[in-house]
Amino acid sequence: MGSGEIAPNMVKVHRKIINDLTKSFGQNDKLRAVSLATPYIFQENLQELSEKIVSYFQISLNLEITPIDIIDNFLSTDHLNYNQDELARQTYNANFIFAGPGSPSFALSRWEAGQLPNILNDKLKQGGAVVFSSAAALTLGNYTVPVYEIYKSGAKPFWLKGLNLLKLIGLNAAVIPHFNNAEGGTHDTRFCYLGQTRLNYLKDQMDEGSVILGIDEHTAVIFDLDNQTFEVCGLGTFTVEAPRNTIIFNSGDKASIDDLIAIATKQVRPAAKTEISWNKDSSANNENSTDNLESHKSKFKELLANKQYSNAGRQAALMLDQLTASNFAGDYKTLKRVVSTLKSMILNIFDDYNSLEHNSEALISNLTELLAKTRDIARKSGNYEVADLIREELLNINIQLNDSPSGTTWTILK
Repeated sequence: MGSGEIAPNMVKVHRKIINDLTKSFGQNDKLRAVSLATPYIFQENLQELSEKIVSYFQISLNLEITPIDIIDNFLSTDHLNYNQDELARQTYNANFIFAGPGSPSFALSRWEAGQLPNILNDKLKQGGAVVFSSAAALTLGNYTVPVYEIYKSGAKPFWLKGLNLLKLIGLNAAVIPHFNNAEGGTHDTRFCYLGQTRLNYLKDQMDEGSVILGIDEHTAVIFDLDNQTFEVCGLGTFTVEAPRNTIIFNSGDKASIDDLIAIATKQVRPAAKTEISWNKDSSANNENSTDNLESHKSKFKELLANKQYSNAGRQAALMLDQLTASNFAGDYKTLKRVVSTLKSMILNIFDDYNSLEHNSEALISNLTELLAKTRDIARKSGNYEVADLIREELLNINIQLNDSPSGTTWTILK
């Protein structure tokens, strides 16, 4: 999962995994679920995070999950001096193993010293589920981004060796969650806060044949090792970046794991998906347009937080001007980023819907009309896949577009 591991919109993803496990182990068998607290046990809100995870799975999914690898007092404990045997026992006896936010480098420092990598590997071979999101997801490949060290401490970008669970499907890869992150506003925080420049630098440090697996926020990729397939679920996309090609799989797409191997080995790629050739000049031409969009979004969030709703509406109007004045109508990748930005702004409104009262529908209207305008641009430029995507993305956040001869209207689904 790219993020949102305990968000309401990810319940469907967890339920699908749990239902498949239930079928495998028998309807009467109770699933044994554990949550690895390792990535965040150094945080002051350790107990609060653990309680939220337990509550989420219990209330939303009727699943009892046990937090493990929790320490009582981090300040007085050597982080590598802990009971490896007990962690191994609890994960070995579980068939649903979950881990999420925190620090990937800290988690690896504890996990790599014991049997956990082997246990996770065997668990996947024998029919369990390993559900890792955000920081934990970063550890799944052969390469791991040490996010805190790079983004917060200013270290020169470098790779850590990950758990390499993806060797089970024949991939030498780095998993990058938060792939479409846009929190930076005026600076690039895509690719799990790396930005394009740092990601390009890290790509040059990878072995030949390696790939980047990018998972958008509130998005999951479910790998079925029995059937050798994968499926994309959630609000965003799954990006597979090989040295010269980028393949984007949309939510709802299903494909063979062999397709990923083909991309990594430069064989024939899936014709049904959208292929984008790596073209630095094309990317550079659209960089200013997309950066301006992120700047508008950042300002919008600031105005919304300060309850300046009228000004926030004007900020949405500025985005319309930016959209219609830009020259990226034929660029699939940039159009998708516009869609992601606008959808994120709408979700920001929904987060505070009740307090906005009558102002909320006016703001949602402005942004929905922007997406409808983006859809028109996509249609006129022949990007019908983007046009369909916009309709689907709005449905994912409970907004329905209604086309008619007189124009397009929208409805909030209850």
